[in-house]
Parts: sequence; structure tokens; C-alpha cells
Amino acid sequence: MPRRILARALLLGSALSLSVGIAAVAHAQDQRNEQFYYPGSFNWQFLKTYPEGGRLFNAFDYGHAVLYEKLLTRPADLRRELEDKQYTYLTTDLLVRPPRFAVAEEVIEPSYSRLAWQAKQMFDWAHLLHRQIYDVYADDRIPMAEKDLLIERLTDYYLTNHRAAFTTAPKSMTLMDEQYYSQVFRKGYPKFNGLIWAYHWLQVGLYEPLIAGRTRDEKKAGVQATLARFWSMLQDPPRNFPKVMPMTSAVAPQFSRAHPRAAVIFDNLHMMHDIISDILAADTVPRDRKRRVIYEELAEFRDSTRNVMSLDEWRNMATMMGGLPAMGGPATEILGPPPSRTAPADTMAGMDMPGMQHGGAAQPRAAPDSAARAPKASDTERGMPGMESMRGEEPHPPGHETGQGGAGSDSMATAGMEEMHHASMMSDSGGATVRDSALRLLHQRMMRDPVIRRRVDSDTTLQRLLREAGMAEEWKRAGDNTSAKSPRTKAARPASRRPNTPPAPKPAQPDSTSPEPMPRGDSMPPGHIMPKP
Repeated sequence: MPRRILARALLLGSALSLSVGIAAVAHAQDQRNEQFYYPGSFNWQFLKTYPEGGRLFNAFDYGHAVLYEKLLTRPADLRRELEDKQYTYLTTDLLVRPPRFAVAEEVIEPSYSRLAWQAKQMFDWAHLLHRQIYDVYADDRIPMAEKDLLIERLTDYYLTNHRAAFTTAPKSMTLMDEQYYSQVFRKGYPKFNGLIWAYHWLQVGLYEPLIAGRTRDEKKAGVQATLARFWSMLQDPPRNFPKVMPMTSAVAPQFSRAHPRAAVIFDNLHMMHDIISDILAADTVPRDRKRRVIYEELAEFRDSTRNVMSLDEWRNMATMMGGLPAMGGPATEILGPPPSRTAPADTMAGMDMPGMQHGGAAQPRAAPDSAARAPKASDTERGMPGMESMRGEEPHPPGHETGQGGAGSDSMATAGMEEMHHASMMSDSGGATVRDSALRLLHQRMMRDPVIRRRVDSDTTLQRLLREAGMAEEWKRAGDNTSAKSPRTKAARPASRRPNTPPAPKPAQPDSTSPEPMPRGDSMPPGHIMPKP
């Protein structure tokens, strides 16, 4: 009898030890629970209607993923790898021919995904909110009043995922700019950093033409103009890039007034992007502490009680940071290239900004005494994985999808943007002259476009900007030339008004081999992110 009791005790003890060990291992690993995106007939409408914008976001996902992987694995010449090789690949290849399908980021960033899976989930969840809001705005079947209600419902749904949702309280900029590792990335890699800020400018800026446009033609023309301005930022890097992080309240004022919670979420998201870039790039954060520091910041950006400011302070932040011109300019600007800016890259550093520490001074983390240079890992990534198979079609210029070329404002804006982009790919020798000519041509085409003219003529703010820019007379002359009855004017009219012309081609139909309801080309596959609070 004693032996049997002893055997049972030993067996019970072994089982208990095993269960404790398993629990400890499970606790040390990230949970990978996933949450399905909010269902609705509006899903995928932005990609379907504006593929020239929707597909760009797939390329953006690759850019973020390859950046984090390279910063973590530290190839031999990291600066050359990012500022030359990867930047050139992104701006002359991948953005020009963006993937048709969503990028599986864990394939591009395997080491980073293992290090900070929770960060990847939080970014994916916020990016999905971004894209579902585009879908709502792009769905012409939904009245604007109902769109506003639906966007608020999407935001509510986003916030139910407590482990992956950024807070709706605006966070202090000191968290991004005044930590012991802050600003390392932007100072060391100005071209790639500027490209990331241009991504973020476009991600929030595209809301504005979708809100301002009263008809699909007006929305299409506005989206094309916003995309054209994005492409102009890529000329002569980093001069035309935003000089400070674009703020949603400044770049997308109409959207921010209608949906302040979502706008704050996106600003917090973009701040966290910068913070992680700095943590990975900073030698003051050793490799064995990078995960801990990243997760501390993720917890900070889920917390609505610390290091926050009021909505009024958040709205005034853009002016304190240097104003809209320093952030890339207005999203609906159609009157030429971004103005030259002289704000230093580290504008925020040392800046006295009252109100930025509302609710208590921010508490940036000090560098640990034992901080040492992070060890360099070998670069195991080869080439640009997965891009060729994802594209799935022949090269085409940005903004010129098969079946999307049309008459009137769309064709004019697309043609102008196409010429401008091709000019931006020219070499430095003589390239500036060609780019200036292309931008001027884009400007002239848009000034003659009847849809854009009606929009500007009915907008008192745009009229004032024309006068302040000294372009009111040029605008009037362009309108007179458009209305003059001459062979050139007739050729510039929308195709729908010209007699004896074939109808515009129908939009391209999905491939018969594509699974339904795919492709969700501007987001991750269904079933992404954790549901449990």
C-alpha cells in the first residue's frame, strides 16, 4: 500500500511539474488569437474603384516590413542597404508595379515577427481600420450621413480588441521625440524615413478627396490629384518629403472633424511606427532588450491615462510642429509641387510646446546603465521575396489600371500623373528640367478639367488660396480657354460630350481563377488579430 501511494504521488508531482512548465512556456510566447474584420457589403470597394490607390498600400506594407527586418538583422552595410538598395527598389519598382494581393509580412520580416508579434498585430489591426474606412467612403451606395455612422461603428468594433487597439487619447509627442533612443532613425536614414512619412501622409490624405467629392468623377479626380502629389514627394529625396511626422488633424481636417477618435488612433499608430524604427536602429537599446522596450511602448499606447493631451491641444499640434507645409502639404492641393521647406528634420527636439504634456509630464525611459551596442546579426534575407508572384500582371504606370482609364477628369489627371511620374524617374542630369515640365503639364491639364474647375469655383477657400498664390488670373484664363470654341478645346472635352466616339471601356473583370470574395488587395486575409479582451 505505501508503495502504491508513493507511486501515485510521484506521478501526480510529475504531471504538475509538466503542466507548470508548459504554462510557463506558453506565457513567454505571444498569443496569436485573431479577429475577423467587420463584415459588410462595403468591403473591398476602395480597391475595386480606386486600384491605383488600393494596391499602393500593399507596397507600403512591404516597405514597413523590410525596414524592420533589416534594422533588426543588421546587414553589413545597413545604411547602404536601406538608403540605396531598398529605397531604389521601392521607389522605382515596387511602388510603380504594386502587388495585386496583400503582402504576408511575416514572410518579409521573419526575425522581427518572432521578436515583436504583438507589435505586428497592433499595426495590422489599425491598418485594417484604415482600409475599411476607405471602403465605406468608396461605396457610392451608402449616403454620406450613413457613412459617418458606419465609420463610428467600425471604430467601436476596432476598440473591442483591447489587446491590439491603440488608445483614442492623443499621446504626447515626447514619447516619440524625447526618449534616450529617439530620432536615431530619421537622422541616420533620411530618405527611407521621408518615404515612410510620405506613406503616412497618403494614408490619411486620401480621405479628403473621398469626402469632398460629390460625384464619382469628382472623387476620382481628387484621388488622382492626391496620388500625384504623393508621387511628386519622391522627386529629389529627401527635399520634398515631409519634414515632420504628418498629423491627421492637419492633412485630413474634414475627416478629423467628423471622426476624431479614428484620427487620433492613426496618429498614435504613426508615432508608434517611428518609435519602433528608433528602438531597432538605436545602439543604446541592446538586442536582448529591444523586445522589452517595444512592448513597454505598446502598453503605453494602449493606455488612455498617461502622457496624453486634450483634443484641442492635439488639433493645435500641427502648427507647433511647423505647420501643414512641413508635413507634406494639403492632400487636395492641385496647383503644383510641394513648396520647399526649411524645417529641420528634428524640429520637435528641444521645442517648447505648451500643452504637449497635458495630464502630467511625459515619462521617457532613460537609457539603462548596462546598455551596450546591439550585436549585429547576419543578413539572412535574400532579395525581395514574394513580390514577383504577388504582382500577377504586366507592368503599368501608377494610377493607370486596366479598364480604369476614362474620359474627362479621370483621363486628364491620370495622364498628367503618369507623365510626372516617368519624369521623376529621370537621372539627375537634366532631370529637374524634365520634372518641372511634367509638373507644369499636370497643372495645366488639371486647370482645364471641368470637374475640378466646378469644384474650385464653388469653394471659397480654394478661391482664396488661388488669390494668395497669385494664380487667380491664370485660373481665369484657363477657364476662358476651356470655354472657347476651338478644335483644341473640343479635344479637351470629356469623351461623353464628343459625338461619334465609342463608349468608355468597362472596368476589368476579376480573373475567373480568383477565389471569392477576393482579392482583398489592400489588407490582410480574413481572420486577423486577437478577439479576447
